[in-house]
Amino acid sequence: MSVLRFVLPSLLFLPLAIFASDPAVQIREQVPLAVATLAEFHGPPPGQAERKLHIVYWTPSDREPQPQWRERLSRTMESTADFFEGELKRHGVPARRIPLDRAADGLVNIHIVKGVQPYSYYDVGSGAEIRGECLPTLRAAGIASERETIVIFCNMSVWDSEKRSMRQNSPYYAGGDVRGGTAWQVDSPLLDPLHLGEKAQHLQDGQYGRISLGRYNSIFVGGVIHELGHALGLPHNRERPDEAALFGTALMGSGNRTYGENLRGESKGSFLTLAHALRLASHPLFTGSMKALAEQPVAEFRDLAVRTEGRELEVRGRITGTPRIYAVAGYSDPAGGSDYDATTASAIPDADGLFTLRFTALEPGKTGELRLVAAHVNGLTTQRGGLGYGVEAGGAIDITALQARLLLDPIASRLQGADAATLIAALPAAEQGEGARLARSIATRMSLGAPGQDLLPAEVPDATTQLSLSDAKPAVQSVGWRKPAADRLPEAPFILAAGGQLFERGLYAHAPARHVFMLGGKWARLTGACGIADGHRGKVTFVVRADGRELWRSGKKGAESIERYDVPLAGVAELELLVEDGGDGAGGDWGLWLEPMLAR
Repeated sequence: MSVLRFVLPSLLFLPLAIFASDPAVQIREQVPLAVATLAEFHGPPPGQAERKLHIVYWTPSDREPQPQWRERLSRTMESTADFFEGELKRHGVPARRIPLDRAADGLVNIHIVKGVQPYSYYDVGSGAEIRGECLPTLRAAGIASERETIVIFCNMSVWDSEKRSMRQNSPYYAGGDVRGGTAWQVDSPLLDPLHLGEKAQHLQDGQYGRISLGRYNSIFVGGVIHELGHALGLPHNRERPDEAALFGTALMGSGNRTYGENLRGESKGSFLTLAHALRLASHPLFTGSMKALAEQPVAEFRDLAVRTEGRELEVRGRITGTPRIYAVAGYSDPAGGSDYDATTASAIPDADGLFTLRFTALEPGKTGELRLVAAHVNGLTTQRGGLGYGVEAGGAIDITALQARLLLDPIASRLQGADAATLIAALPAAEQGEGARLARSIATRMSLGAPGQDLLPAEVPDATTQLSLSDAKPAVQSVGWRKPAADRLPEAPFILAAGGQLFERGLYAHAPARHVFMLGGKWARLTGACGIADGHRGKVTFVVRADGRELWRSGKKGAESIERYDVPLAGVAELELLVEDGGDGAGGDWGLWLEPMLAR
């Protein structure tokens, strides 16, 4: 067992087995407490807010809506409302049904919008433009789109009834929170929840191959529900094994493809995880309350302590903030796969704000990141990320980086001052464990700077067989934001962290960035990693050039992942490290060259 004993010593850790609980028990224990807090704040549910879910049908200028579009999409949205209502009730959340805007005939009121351009003009990346074309119609109907949740069905599919082939070229994504959101969907003449049970009829889909009509609707009706989840503020997450055994596939993971499979006897279908049910319990569409929605949430995770036992990782701490926090959701996200494979844990803080999260589905052989999310009673959230961990192939958990991060966070912003030596001295002795050693090393390099930047790599004595580029003098260095920095970021939190991992050495390289080092033909290899600094959402490409020739180029890197490189440099006189904008603008492009090491 590994315990971080030098953080929060006043909390007693008990054996994890004492707290072992199956998902159904967790629901019974947690939901009533959260519901009571929400009812105390909002009043008895459901409230009477006028807010509704608004639906738009958008079609290019040269296309008419698909057959029976209004009837089919009304059934689709009713099925969507059924899912959320049923899942929240299964958890014991007394939420109202999603309020759909219904017309006098009982069907959903759908605003129709004709696009400015023909079908050939638009594609998957046209979401913002399409939304912009919908805004005048919404404004004319008295709908303030920035303060509402909007679903836009795009008429961007092509169905060949003779060949029974389907393809789509539509925006298909979403984003938002309790204050408002947008989900882009794709319509087709086959989209209809009435077909979910159909196994005999088949089609050839451009993305999914030969599938049954029922599976097509599992994917695309399920996709409507999944993307609406994003518009309501939910991130991706995967089901834990214990949840899968009881409930099936998490909606916000691959559940967009398994919705309705239970009707065909193919799986248990899709479900909403407890962590996400708790988060939705405060959304105005379900509470019917807009109370304090304009209030910006503030929260602080304090006294965090971690330990492991076997294949489980436990995080304890205290959460304080306003508006009141009624639940804490935790995400353990292994590297790679974006956040689709993040599994969840949840807890209800006690009267003193104390909470315990237990992560039981960590993926062997991967590093990962813990993200803690405080759910405020007004529906908004506050997140604490950057808590990296590692899992060995055999399942043993390494919390060295996590321990170091918890030690560094309280002092990182003060390490640039005169009291740096005092702060470092106050850290636990390196002998207390790898976490303490790593914290001391990072703090020292952050405060003192790289020790040997007065020498070009070509000038370093031959007896030195390895050299970190953060210890070397660059011939040229430029970055796209702030000033160049080695072994730290140029502003708080200063710590070099990417992909949930901490690094002792590295170069800050916000795109567009250029670092040039004179090697004099004296070095054989460059190794290291690269990525986006934790907490930033840009996309960049890393490039290594030697004497004007490109030797290595990364894939397009986004948040939460790193890529390693090993580049031969024999005979190279000039090494150039470039970071390019990934095509989404330079905002958030906090590139990092991590542990860049030259070797003879």
